[in-house]
Amino acid sequence: MKRAEITINEEKFYLDFNQKKLFNKYEERVKNELSYLKLYVIQEGIDEPKNSTNHSYIGAIKKQLRGLPSNDKVKSLYTYNIRDKNETSDHEKNPEVNYFLIPCSKSKINLEQMPNRQFELNDLSFDHILRKERNELLDIITSKAYTHTRYNNKKKCYELILNDIDFDKSERAFKVYSKGKILNSAKSFNWSIEEGDSVFILSALFGIINANDFIPLYDFAIRDRIGNENNFALNFWKKSKKLDLVLKELNDKGLKLYNLLSEDYNLAVNYHENLVIPHVNWVDRGDQKGKWVLDKLKGKTNEK
Repeated sequence: MKRAEITINEEKFYLDFNQKKLFNKYEERVKNELSYLKLYVIQEGIDEPKNSTNHSYIGAIKKQLRGLPSNDKVKSLYTYNIRDKNETSDHEKNPEVNYFLIPCSKSKINLEQMPNRQFELNDLSFDHILRKERNELLDIITSKAYTHTRYNNKKKCYELILNDIDFDKSERAFKVYSKGKILNSAKSFNWSIEEGDSVFILSALFGIINANDFIPLYDFAIRDRIGNENNFALNFWKKSKKLDLVLKELNDKGLKLYNLLSEDYNLAVNYHENLVIPHVNWVDRGDQKGKWVLDKLKGKTNEK
């Protein structure tokens, strides 16, 4: 056994027994690896090794996995999908697995609905690509040195936006954005972790994230003005070309994404190799898209 997929607190991870390393579902090396390994050992009732090192815990886990029955009668709260690194991935076996790229939403849940969970910027998906840009944008929108405004179409004027972000509260992105048109229609607040895995969100603040990522409440849209620069986030991400690197990485892993981005958010992306436009005549700006996403997640439609 060279590689195994394991589940820790309902999240998927990959153990590479050759490298003696733990990776998340996006093949990124996990930080605080030993803590996760210890948690898994406790979770599965595995005897703790004598030495408190990564290698010792990985060895104990490998020994336990080798002893698992290979039939469907395994009684466990968690599902194991053990495979060799060279075996065909789930996505390759099932080309009908669908992934989606949608825009974030200005409408979000209330602060009272946010659990007390410390936000960790470096825990967001694609941290190895987007960390610098995320830090820069966070500094900008939370700093008093910059004036953040948004145009109000009804009042025909710019209004001041203030971001007093509570970093002690964070929630999964598919819940935070669940008030928006697409995710509201897709009933995202009640999604499972597995359903969230299939959805990627383009956030004006964080760039591309997975819907399962934990984020705080914030107020920043793609066409907001910072200082005298209109469309700040749109221009920022487009010039950085970092979103393209994320999409290319997903493409290299064989992920095809249905592109449900709005026109504004599409302009921030230059790379479209793995973005597929659904053959659907949308009659509104969100409700129909959300219902279509929900049907695809539930396997109720074969629309391409």
